[in-house]
Amino acid sequence: TNAYRLNITKNIFNSSTSNVTFIGDNASNIILSENIMNRSLYDLVIDRANHTILINQPIRNYSFTNISHLTISNTTAGNITFTRRNITVSGTNLDAEVYIVQNRAFVNASLRSGLNMTANITYIASGIAVPELERDGEDDGSYTRCTTDDFCTINSFTGSVVFANVTSWTSYRLREAQPNLSIIKTDTADLETSFVSTNKSMNYTINVTNIGGGNASNATVFEIYPVNTTFLSSQPTAVTGTNNTFRIGNLTNGTSVLVNISLIVNKEWPNNTAIENRVNVTYLNITNASYTS
Repeated sequence: TNAYRLNITKNIFNSSTSNVTFIGDNASNIILSENIMNRSLYDLVIDRANHTILINQPIRNYSFTNISHLTISNTTAGNITFTRRNITVSGTNLDAEVYIVQNRAFVNASLRSGLNMTANITYIASGIAVPELERDGEDDGSYTRCTTDDFCTINSFTGSVVFANVTSWTSYRLREAQPNLSIIKTDTADLETSFVSTNKSMNYTINVTNIGGGNASNATVFEIYPVNTTFLSSQPTAVTGTNNTFRIGNLTNGTSVLVNISLIVNKEWPNNTAIENRVNVTYLNITNASYTS
């Protein structure tokens, strides 16, 4: 009771009821690290303590009542800190219900709704140059990139340490941010009616934008011109020996490159024919894996 800045490390506990119990409004900044909890009714009971930190600490049966600022820490992977006050939850296997391992943090919110709350995650990133946070929204092993609508964000990345914030719980995975190039093709409305005439030029723009979190390199646009048209010009100039291949280089997140093309419509086209064609872009991510959009 009333413990303050108490560090309990590498002890062996044997009890038939509770191995470690903290009770009292003034109990705070309690650290448990690498203790051995032998078979008991509860490994850990905390009532009204402020900021308990479990570091590499195996915990099975537990009972938390009206506590605040609970941190679960793995010294090689990072930590999870629940920042809300009045946390009340109990369970039979804290190790399986809340954990952080290399580049992944998990709370079993469906089993322990009392822990489904705002938390800060600190990852010790392994092998990641540009981090991206993903969530398993359906708890089925399928991860999607976190957006502002998901209320999970990376706040900072310093050295190998990533600081993130989430407002609810599932599994969150840190991975190398991936590029994602989108392509929009726009007719420049050669006539007021957006029609073109036989033997007249047709002008359009290909807009390539990196909407992903990672950088794209060696991006190359391949345009397939419609039949019954003849290439006139482009900006930028096509790769030597071609008229439909354009090296647009590297695109960081949010940047765009435009390719402007002019064709002439041949007389073989019947009137009122819709002119369609396709374009794709190839590019590499930071590890030189190849993508096509």
